[in-house]
Amino acid sequence: MLDRALSKTFADLSTLILIACVFTVPIHVVHTYVFRAELAIRELGPEIAELPEGRQVRGVPVTDVGLERKWLAAAMLLDLAAAVLVFRAARRVFAVIEEGGTPTVPDALGHLGSRGPGPPPVGPVVVLVAIAGVTGWLVLAIGSRLADMAPADVAWLGVGAARGVGMGVVLAIAAGGAAALPARSARATPVPEKLDLY
Repeated sequence: MLDRALSKTFADLSTLILIACVFTVPIHVVHTYVFRAELAIRELGPEIAELPEGRQVRGVPVTDVGLERKWLAAAMLLDLAAAVLVFRAARRVFAVIEEGGTPTVPDALGHLGSRGPGPPPVGPVVVLVAIAGVTGWLVLAIGSRLADMAPADVAWLGVGAARGVGMGVVLAIAAGGAAALPARSARATPVPEKLDLY
């Protein structure tokens, strides 16, 4: 069951990532824009933590660095809330494929209101979340290294894009894979045996 769900997910992973990034990239780009001054001094993190509370580094109060991290946690909670929408959009992607069509991002986003069958089984979803977490962390690590090479004035954009794409990959694999799983079946009621009277 899990291997079939993964093969369906990876067959259309690019579409699922684009769907997820519609939600995650704007969240993180806005966050990094608001805290761009704090992100410019993020490499000094351990040294900043040891400074007294009233001090500033490049015009940024020491307390604001911790504030950026708190808002990052809030942004990630918004990402997790978007998982339900990515799940519904992914179900539409797989429905279009089964009908022989080509799934598109606008079509999938246009069907976010459709609920479809019940929730997937919990066990395979836990495995999908673990796979998605590792993959997303790798994408974020690569994206962060690339953002570090950008000029200081636009580094915030690279960091926001890396975080948004990393979380988009997490949601695409976890929610997309969950949408590819069959719905949890209710406990089957026994069918009475037919008696052959002939």
